[in-house]
This record gives sequence, C-alpha cells and structure tokens, in this order.
Amino acid sequence: MPEELLNHSDPLQAEAHFSEIVGSWWGQELVEGDIDEVFYGGLIDRAADLGTRKALALLRAFAALAPATYRRRALTALLIIR
Repeated sequence: MPEELLNHSDPLQAEAHFSEIVGSWWGQELVEGDIDEVFYGGLIDRAADLGTRKALALLRAFAALAPATYRRRALTALLIIR
C-alpha cells in the first residue's frame, strides 16, 4: 500500500489525498484487469488487513468517495475491523 495514503490519520486529509490520486489515474486503462478493482479493491483489502488508525482513515475516505460498490466494501471492512 502506498505509504502516502497511510500518512493521514485525519479522515479529511485522507479524503483530499484520495481525490488527488483518483484524479491522476482517472480514464486510464490496464492491459489486463479492471483498474477500479486494482485501485479501489486492492487498497480497501490492504487497509482492512492492516487495521491501523491510518488504514481506518483511508477506509473512511473510500467509504465517502469511492464508487458505490467500493463504498459498500469499505464500509463492510470498517464494520469488521471495529
């Protein structure tokens, strides 16, 4: 997981950084695989595995800003961790 994303224990900072990162790859395509699954799914799964305060802040940002499928996934991870 990129350390930059975990350096924010404040959910608002995590959300701002999240938005910046999403903007940087928006509209890009992968040769193989789904970029949303790689980005959103991969980071949600990694944050859930870590379960740290910083990872929880990242999950809260995803729960607020990610597409609906990944918002639900982030919320589920938050409920499991707590």
